Amino acid sequence: MRSFFVFFLLMVLPLFVRAQKRFDYSLMQKMPYDSLITLLHHATNDTLRMDAFRRLGFYYAQINRDSSLYYGEQQLRLARKLKQKYWESIALKHIGYTYYKMEYYPTALKFLLQAKEIAEDPKIENNIWGLFDNENPQEARLIHLSSTLNHLAVIYGVTGNIAKQLSILKQVFNDSKNFHYNIGLSVATMNIGKVYFRMNKLDSALFYAQKGMYYADISGYTKYKGGILSLIGEIFTKKGQYSSAKSAYQQSIQVSLEQRNFQSLGDAYINLANLYRNNKQIDSSIFYTRKSLKNAQALHSPSSIVSAYLSFYLNYKVKRNIDSSFFYLDKATILNDRLVKVEKEKLKQVFAISLDEQVRLNELEKENLLNDEKTKLYAMGAGLFFLLVISLILYRSYQQKRLANNLLHQKNDQVGRALTQLKTTQNQLIQKEKLASLGELTAGIAHEIQNPLNFVNNFAEVSVELAEELHQSVEENDLALTQSLSDDLRQNMQQIAHNGQRASNIVRAMLEHAQASTGERQAIQLNTLAEEYLRLAYHGFRAKDSLFTATLHTDFQADLPPLEGVVQDLSRVLLNLYNNAFYALRQRLVQEGNGSQTSVVYEPTLWVSTRLVAGQVELRVKDNGMGIPANIRDKVFQPFFTTKPTGQGTGLGLSLSYDIITKGHGGEMYLESQEGQGTEFIIRLPLL
Repeated sequence: MRSFFVFFLLMVLPLFVRAQKRFDYSLMQKMPYDSLITLLHHATNDTLRMDAFRRLGFYYAQINRDSSLYYGEQQLRLARKLKQKYWESIALKHIGYTYYKMEYYPTALKFLLQAKEIAEDPKIENNIWGLFDNENPQEARLIHLSSTLNHLAVIYGVTGNIAKQLSILKQVFNDSKNFHYNIGLSVATMNIGKVYFRMNKLDSALFYAQKGMYYADISGYTKYKGGILSLIGEIFTKKGQYSSAKSAYQQSIQVSLEQRNFQSLGDAYINLANLYRNNKQIDSSIFYTRKSLKNAQALHSPSSIVSAYLSFYLNYKVKRNIDSSFFYLDKATILNDRLVKVEKEKLKQVFAISLDEQVRLNELEKENLLNDEKTKLYAMGAGLFFLLVISLILYRSYQQKRLANNLLHQKNDQVGRALTQLKTTQNQLIQKEKLASLGELTAGIAHEIQNPLNFVNNFAEVSVELAEELHQSVEENDLALTQSLSDDLRQNMQQIAHNGQRASNIVRAMLEHAQASTGERQAIQLNTLAEEYLRLAYHGFRAKDSLFTATLHTDFQADLPPLEGVVQDLSRVLLNLYNNAFYALRQRLVQEGNGSQTSVVYEPTLWVSTRLVAGQVELRVKDNGMGIPANIRDKVFQPFFTTKPTGQGTGLGLSLSYDIITKGHGGEMYLESQEGQGTEFIIRLPLL
């Protein structure tokens, strides 16, 4: 009776819950815990126990990582004992995935690479226990390999190798599509959406996230549905669609609770807390932050704990609860510093493991080549001649290996020197870009400062004459004339003082721009800053090309609140955008052959506007110049990319500006352009 019960649970029941010609793994998550424990206790042999451990490991995957890891290791032990290579690889993949979720990336990478190595061997198809009658061993192996690659791609993303991550995920997507494997399609599209979200390509991210929802629904595998909904919420948040974001987060919480996916649940909690805080609903934000912290502590997720601490800090900062605010900031800082040190060590280990894996693949390729050579030699000789040939081949291989090692050391030295030279050149180019910006500003200031200096000179000359007349009137004892001359002289002195102060202010602005940024933030009136540097940039550009003129339109929101930022940094961004716009306007003038000031065919125009949008200050700089071709729009923010002729641009202006806005001030910067009609740069910055 016991054997029949175990047979029913292991073999018969899955036949009724299979999706798309294969086992529905969501059953493992839905199967009651008591049934799984009963399945383990009643297993009559190691094969059945191995399968029970596998199911228990999956059951705990998103509930208790320690338990999930324990059952995965037990499955691995029995799979190796039974010499079941396929299930050994399955266990290795599960253990690697669990270590990844516990943020032990080097250990996770080791296990996943072992799983991948086994899954790549077609020989394991000859002895796979536990497949269903309509399952193809080759297809089962390839689907498992695709799933393993998906986990590896996520780890490459953690280490910052986004290009490799995206390449692997698209391979996983194509393989899953070929097998009509909707579970794999759901997971792959979800992860592709996360990659595009990190790259700030929100439309692409939303497209793949919605694809992930589609494949999750039609496959019936909803384990990660909460995570997909949380990602959709983050995308809507960044797009400023807060109502849609809130709805997605709430759905994520509901689905994650149903699926007992506590990782997705924690993500939804902290995202919803951040959304409420941004909308000034501090009590609601604190409520969900508390839930997030409790969930992160249960999952032993340090990075999630840091996020919760920071959320508490920001909430209590808004409530002006200084003690609580600094308490959580201190906890977040201590834990984050510890994580940074650990993460650096983890990344070193990951890179070392990746290098070892590459070396292993190279050695494997060499071994395969050597085996092929041996096969040819077996047919050509025998006896001592055969042994002699093998000895020669081995000796030659040894010499080649030694030569290869020498070449590798030489290449490493060359790469090291090249990297040092590249860093030096990069620093020089960055300094050159700053000096170029200073030169543009200086030209504008020279033009601006000339007017007050002319006033000072003129009034000074007149005052000298008035002083002489005043002296003469005193000698002649003409009181009325003396009084009149004194009044005129006083007014002249006031004008001299006023224009001298005006010149002093202009010089001070130049010095503030020229000195290195201290990083000190202060309240900034963006309207004043934008208007001042628009005038300076225009005069500076005309100082280089006196024939150039442009119409300037400003539309500044009158009641624009102040924002927090570094004045020197934001002024460099404004100068960069203005100078690029003037350059585009002049290029179009040259192209259309209307360089004279009397042209009526094309009028160079620059629009600058500010407004308050979704709790952020928005600045728009628009020109009707040349526009940017579609094939290079994605490159304009890349370092050292420029469309200007050699010697006229470093290619760092927009790159530095983008870093100042996004990294230095937590804002957004993007562009809209039509070739031949103009370009508009949009900047959004948070308020105080």
